[in-house]
Amino acid sequence: VSKRLNRIVYDSIFTNRLILLRSVSNRILDQFCLHILPKTHDKIKWLNLESCSIERVNDATNYPNLNALGLHNVQQEMDTSFFTEEKKGKCQIYSYPVTMRRHEVIANNFPDGIFKCVREVSLFDERPFEYRFFLRLQKAFPFMNSLLVNNKKAQNNKLSSESNNNNQQSSIIEYFYLTHLNLSYAHYVYLEQCLLDTKMCLPSNVHLDVDYQSLKRVTHNVKIDEIRINCGKVRYVTSSTIRLPKHFRNYFL
Repeated sequence: VSKRLNRIVYDSIFTNRLILLRSVSNRILDQFCLHILPKTHDKIKWLNLESCSIERVNDATNYPNLNALGLHNVQQEMDTSFFTEEKKGKCQIYSYPVTMRRHEVIANNFPDGIFKCVREVSLFDERPFEYRFFLRLQKAFPFMNSLLVNNKKAQNNKLSSESNNNNQQSSIIEYFYLTHLNLSYAHYVYLEQCLLDTKMCLPSNVHLDVDYQSLKRVTHNVKIDEIRINCGKVRYVTSSTIRLPKHFRNYFL
């Protein structure tokens, strides 16, 4: 069975057009999205999907050669949530090589690539940015020094990076040249991800913009030992009208 599957996976005749119009179990869909789509994504030119599989297939990987998309049995409420709350289509065109220094409004469908000239990055999506998305950013923008996250949705799999202790070290996010991190418009889980040293390794002297309530929540939700290392590298930027509690001195520069 595995030999037949491998032959199908690497044959563009079978993967050129993908049709998922029958309900499948979550287990089968999980295996399909985790093991098959990442191997065939660049060969797929046409997708036909039903409502039960749209979001999973879309989140599984990128489809750089996709030129046709068929959506079936999609309800109006799914239409608006799957695309955008403004009910407008959005399209971004990426050219290679990119020489611009700023890359704005990056969403989950951002294609793989390396953008060595980009220094400032801003993210926006109405679906959550999962942990592995930030790992992709690390590869795409190796010299990024400014990151803004605009996303009010909590991560669905925020603990996924810790699910396999054997691979934990290799999956830590590292932005080596980061000097400014703006989470003022982000759900507090993104701040938690950035401060936990099991998920991210921050460089020294990072300036952090974040809502005070989010910061207060995170520093009370987690143990100080879990965030001490990263907090010791952060300069917290806040309004002069806010008086920070004394215990914050235990956390930040």
